[in-house]
Amino acid sequence: MENEELLGQLESVANFMRGMQFDPRIPEDVKEALSYRVEKIDELVDQHPDASIAQFTEYLNDIHVFCLKQGCYLETPEDLKWARE
Repeated sequence: MENEELLGQLESVANFMRGMQFDPRIPEDVKEALSYRVEKIDELVDQHPDASIAQFTEYLNDIHVFCLKQGCYLETPEDLKWARE
């Protein structure tokens, strides 16, 4: 996967997390945490367009672990399920 394609996927993840903030089942403090992480993804993409796939993968794994600790499971969006196969 090229870095440009990875950046596009990161933006897709950030948009998915933005959408989760409208889910009434998610507690307000978790929504705030999601919003904070979305801001960090946006900053990361803007500041490091040349970052490696390994660096982005590590960052996304950190987000996943953070959300699990908050009691929120991040489902894989349909358009990204191919990456898990």
